[in-house]
Amino acid sequence: MTFADMLKKLQDADLATKPSGADQEWGQLAAYYDDQSRLQTAKALEDLGMGLAANQLPIDIGPLLRQVVDRAATVYRRPPSRFLLRDGERLAEDSTEHQSFLGILEDAQYDVAWRRIDRRRTLLGQDIVRLYPSDQRRSVVLRSFGPQQVLRMPDPANGDLM
Repeated sequence: MTFADMLKKLQDADLATKPSGADQEWGQLAAYYDDQSRLQTAKALEDLGMGLAANQLPIDIGPLLRQVVDRAATVYRRPPSRFLLRDGERLAEDSTEHQSFLGILEDAQYDVAWRRIDRRRTLLGQDIVRLYPSDQRRSVVLRSFGPQQVLRMPDPANGDLM
């Protein structure tokens, strides 16, 4: 099987598991939330015959959408408490291991990344997270992808396995 055949099979499986037009809708929502929708807004206003001609800064729903999503995303409003276990026993928070663990999370900007991931999950209903090693940071980096940015082939027996 060639790469093109495998890619086509993956695209077909992905298309079969997503609602019709979902990629476009998710992409548009992400553009509004990320304040990258000026051209979409200008085109929509032009199509409706509304707005001022040649207005460089049309009224946009992005800031309002961002405010609503940020209020609704509550999981990572405050960083969670974390602790380590060894043989079922909780390690002291002033232990070397616990302090190293917190340092690793800080280097990875873990809480900042999860706050962003929670907001995108609230906006789009889901978010795909992948951890990448970063030699520059000497840590891992959490990368977040919207559902419109990935192709999926779920396991028929276990839908959560891709």
